Amino acid sequence: MLNFFLQKLSKRYRPKAAAVISVQLAVLTVLLVSFWLTSRTSKETVLLSKTDKRQSSSQLQKTLLPIPGWLMEEAFRLDLNSCQSELPLSWIDLLSLLGAACEGDFSRVQSKDLNALADTIRSGASVEKLAETLPDWPRYRNTYDAVLGSLTGYFRQEIDADGAPGAAQVPQEAAGSLGEAAGSLGEAAGSLGEAPDKVWVTKYGLKAFHPIAKDFPFVKAEGFAGSGLCGRKESHKGVDLTGQEGTPLIAAESGVIDSMGWDPENGWQLTLKSQDGKRLNLYGHLRKNYPFQSGLSKGSFVTAGDVIGYLGKTGNSAEENTDGTAVPHLHFALMLLSEQDSGIWIDAGELLTFLEMNQSQVKKAENPMEWTRVYRQAELNEGPL
Repeated sequence: MLNFFLQKLSKRYRPKAAAVISVQLAVLTVLLVSFWLTSRTSKETVLLSKTDKRQSSSQLQKTLLPIPGWLMEEAFRLDLNSCQSELPLSWIDLLSLLGAACEGDFSRVQSKDLNALADTIRSGASVEKLAETLPDWPRYRNTYDAVLGSLTGYFRQEIDADGAPGAAQVPQEAAGSLGEAAGSLGEAAGSLGEAPDKVWVTKYGLKAFHPIAKDFPFVKAEGFAGSGLCGRKESHKGVDLTGQEGTPLIAAESGVIDSMGWDPENGWQLTLKSQDGKRLNLYGHLRKNYPFQSGLSKGSFVTAGDVIGYLGKTGNSAEENTDGTAVPHLHFALMLLSEQDSGIWIDAGELLTFLEMNQSQVKKAENPMEWTRVYRQAELNEGPL
């Protein structure tokens, strides 16, 4: 029903006629409110553990319902394909408008609803005007931005020189101190006077990576609501990905190593705090004897896509360096760091499905126990590594 009226509105919407705009926005307001009210009667599937008093009391509990991976990907592609248009679409705006309208119950949202909403915004309707009908929109917008906002944007990346189309065009305000986008063969060659194998280009898109390296098999075996592959009695706060022991594990995003060491439950464990300080990525059950990439220590800065550790089956033991799980797997967990609480574990299952579209390609390193990334990446303010 929502889609039908949104499509009807988007076809008729014309910025030239102020009176028509007012009428159509009024219709859209009524429809969004109706969709919001009817969604209140639908069954809520709360993502967070109801047994955790801190989590259940949090204002974010209602907001942090899972966004389907397919919907994240479609919203992201709308964002990506419009990044150089006069009216670029924000995937965070699209998802937060839909999320607030359906109170997080995305089972009622279809692809055509997202596209109709995008058409309405492209026709001239402002996000702020649409959001006036949704009293909870600011909370959804802020929360989704905290979880997803830093995963996309402008960044620099290496590509093969023979496939380089030239430097990407980046708005001056986005490029910052870089000025022009890098990527020409002459710049990359530097003073050597030789064409390099790889060149740096500036891109807009998905900066984050799936935690499993490209071309390594894995299966998403256990999710947030289950007991986990280790069969714990308490609620599982992460997602278990089974794979081959020694599989390279990837920094999902740029940030600082917050901790690395032995945990009686998760075995060799590493945590990565995001560069903006809003998220904590946890990697558990790492490989026995050689769990971490060499050169890493607490406080080390890593870039999204870097190899940071290796999949294993350690844990379930107070004795350090013990293989205590039956199946080699990665326990990946994501914590949203909020001002009100020390942190809230959120369901990263659908996010990992979305991130499967971007896996870091790796190659064997000189050290036979290690792998290293093929194409380096850097934030705009870092410049080439």
